[in-house]
Amino acid sequence: MSNAQRYVTESLAASGLAVIAGQVACTLRPDLWSSGTSAGADLARLRTDYLVGVGRYKILFDGLNRPVEVLARSDDRLAVRLEWLVGMQVLEIGEVEAGKVSASAPIQTAARAPTVDPNGDRYAEIATANPGRACTDCVNLMLNGRCRAFEKSGLEWPSPNTLRRCLQLVPEYGTMDDRTGAQLWPELAKVRAKTEGAAS
Repeated sequence: MSNAQRYVTESLAASGLAVIAGQVACTLRPDLWSSGTSAGADLARLRTDYLVGVGRYKILFDGLNRPVEVLARSDDRLAVRLEWLVGMQVLEIGEVEAGKVSASAPIQTAARAPTVDPNGDRYAEIATANPGRACTDCVNLMLNGRCRAFEKSGLEWPSPNTLRRCLQLVPEYGTMDDRTGAQLWPELAKVRAKTEGAAS
């Protein structure tokens, strides 16, 4: 088994993900390669047609100058899982048709919109008893990284791991603390109620 095959097989077994990019592969598996160049050369010769039940995606990371191929057992919260694994923000995700995996495959995603402020916390000036939560804890964070409640949250494309206070927070099923945003931060709910009352 080649180093590239070992990397893919063990990565899929461990995390369900395998990033087919020399720079990333070398960082994740320094036991297999001493440089991104050698990893890239091995991965360029890699055959993946034998893999069953694996999706192929083109991912643009913030920090890499071009999209790279990613193999994944599941597309559930793919952007979040990749950020945890690689440590770089996912900017775009595109699924590649079977038999058409190539560097030139198109990426079909919406453009990333600017956030409300650098921290993404609309209520940065308001003190609350409870600290912020990451969007990765909320069911409103979609697979492509978009907030499905953005019209109310004020952030269409939030940075998923940034801590913020958001009244649209709805915890993922099974979360130990299952309080909603309104329950966690009643101070913000009061401010919003006053603002809406003044507007009417």
